[in-house]
Amino acid sequence: MYLLNSCAYSLLHEHTQYRKTLDDIEMPNGDDNSSSNDDAKYELLQKRDQDMSAFMDNFDASRDEVLVQTKTTKDVSIANIYIYVINL
Repeated sequence: MYLLNSCAYSLLHEHTQYRKTLDDIEMPNGDDNSSSNDDAKYELLQKRDQDMSAFMDNFDASRDEVLVQTKTTKDVSIANIYIYVINL
C-alpha cells in the first residue's frame, strides 16, 4: 500500500512540474529569440509528455510486480517468525 501511495505522490509531483513547465511555455517573454526558446521548451515538454505516457502505460505491470514482491516478502517474513516461534 505504501508503494502505491508513493507512486501516486510521484505522479502528482510530476503533474505539478509539467503544469509549471506548461505555464512557463505559455507565458510570453518578449525576447527576440523567443521562437527558438519556445521551440526548445516545446521539445522538452514533448519529451516529458512521452516519458510520462510511457510511465503510465507501464504502471499496471510495475504495480503488479511490486505487489507480488511485497506479498512474497510478507510471506517469507511470516514464515520466518513462525519458524522462530516453533523453535523457542
